Amino acid sequence: MGTKINQIIKLWSPGLVLTSSFLKEQGINYDQQLSYKNSGWLESIGQGAYKRTDDLIHWAGGLNALQKQLGLQIHLGGKSALVHQGYSHYVQFQEQNLFLFTIKNSKLPKWFRTYDWNSGLRITRTVFLPYNFAESFTVKKINGFALKISTPERAVLEMLYYVPQKQAFEEALKIFEFMTSLRPDVVQLLLESCNSIKVKRLFLYMAEKQNHSWFNALKPDRVNLGSGKRVIVKNGVLNHKYYITTPRETQT
Repeated sequence: MGTKINQIIKLWSPGLVLTSSFLKEQGINYDQQLSYKNSGWLESIGQGAYKRTDDLIHWAGGLNALQKQLGLQIHLGGKSALVHQGYSHYVQFQEQNLFLFTIKNSKLPKWFRTYDWNSGLRITRTVFLPYNFAESFTVKKINGFALKISTPERAVLEMLYYVPQKQAFEEALKIFEFMTSLRPDVVQLLLESCNSIKVKRLFLYMAEKQNHSWFNALKPDRVNLGSGKRVIVKNGVLNHKYYITTPRETQT
């Protein structure tokens, strides 16, 4: 009985989650999966997902299963993506905060949403940035798993999406100080396709304030910045160029 599962286990990376649908594709039907579970080969982590018995699984192994086995449009983004691309020295980041982005109305499996990953999942369902722009994604190996994550250009915009509710304005501005090597062509396309007026105004304001060389290559006149004032910070100072309120201490 163990022949098929032995073949799977040999290819089963430590920390990886295998879904029921993936196991079925490998020739292990649902009845066999239940039998292997009862025999101690597999351990369920929730409906539709298994880990090797006694294996310590990692969130990266769960995310890899969503991306590779289930083909879901979900990726590591925002601060999390920045940290895993070398910006950890500049970001006040705690491992228990895991920023994930997916499309609207996406149905993520319950096993992923409820499992104790030792990381607080912050799942944002939005299409404020396009998912079909390949240049705004990259693949990064995290804990042994190749994961689709946001490039710095996209990750910074995703970080701004949280301002001011879950992301401090001042910290975001500080992080921008170190965004010295963004690709202006990628930034331009993301800004033109972004449907969040707040994010676009914040991005241009912070990029200009930090005076990065790539900012001069942008064409802000091609970016729809909408109309009307956006109150980003209560009791802040109105910036008359981008028509957003900013903290008084950032005016110097």
